Amino acid sequence: MAGGLIGKLMGRERGGARGAAAYVAAFGKHPGWNDHIDDLGIESDVLVEVKRLLYVEGIGHAIDSGRWDGLEVDQRIERFAHVFLLRRPAELVVGRFWSSVDGKGRAKYPMVVCAHLHGVEVAKGFALAMPLLERLEERCRATEDRDGVIGAVSESRSRLRTAVEELGEQETELEVDPGVLGRLAEAEALGPAREGFYRVLYQIEREMAPSTGGGGRSRGGGAAETSSHHVRVPKCGSDAGEALMSWLSLFLTRLDPSSRLLLVAPLTHDWVDVVVGEATGAQLFFLRASTEAVPLTTQIPYTLEPGFLESASSLVEVASGAGPIRIPMEMSRRQGAPQHPVLGTRLL
Repeated sequence: MAGGLIGKLMGRERGGARGAAAYVAAFGKHPGWNDHIDDLGIESDVLVEVKRLLYVEGIGHAIDSGRWDGLEVDQRIERFAHVFLLRRPAELVVGRFWSSVDGKGRAKYPMVVCAHLHGVEVAKGFALAMPLLERLEERCRATEDRDGVIGAVSESRSRLRTAVEELGEQETELEVDPGVLGRLAEAEALGPAREGFYRVLYQIEREMAPSTGGGGRSRGGGAAETSSHHVRVPKCGSDAGEALMSWLSLFLTRLDPSSRLLLVAPLTHDWVDVVVGEATGAQLFFLRASTEAVPLTTQIPYTLEPGFLESASSLVEVASGAGPIRIPMEMSRRQGAPQHPVLGTRLL
């Protein structure tokens, strides 16, 4: 009894491999419930926090305050249809949410399904969670029966835990291909002449205290900043999943490995919202705001000095010939960066 309770409070009850854990949860609105769903599978502290941030402080506050209702038609996304990725040291949450109704026909809130993986390499965990959650959404949409939803969540959780068991113990929390810098630099949506790409790098360099390769210190020599920053970037991928992983990789070539990131992609539009640091509910206004209300960072006309452009171009060239950046599971929990020619390169 005591061991199970402690494990649940630590977010690590019933894992997969040693040190790993997997959870699948659902919350929000569904026709099987006359109001908000009784929480299903919220068995880790991380999932408790995800629901609080996304559903209560983010979506709930925006609905109650009327912020989205105050937008003009061309400034507002009419429906929820999003995927998201939340990455923290040794923790990964992947989720989907879509417009839904409760048993009384009220349609303001979405339904959310998400998977929390602890101690699983990010790319592997993401590859497991994305198709599993897509299928879970399909099953939830196909039934108005609450028992059908409860069963689907339970089955999805069991499948994910089995898959995590089969992975074995994970020593690497994240492996980043620095070649992503070159691929994004040449993306049509970030042109012409890499203009949009350089604007994104400039925003990261100027606002987000990128890693110096020396223990997560800021450019002024003090501790790394803890405030959060939001950018909106073009999707730049064949699908939302590829876009989320590409942008996650790019940000982690410029930030300390201990950085916390939230990435959200609307399935019906062509951008990705990225929050670096501890996201706030107020920031999630972007969920239903079009680019008429929240412009792309690539559209902001920064004045880019020749020295910055030369440094950024050199960074892309160095990255194209560099090997992968491997972040061990233990390193990801503390500030500091592995030695790598791409990490710690100052652009300003």
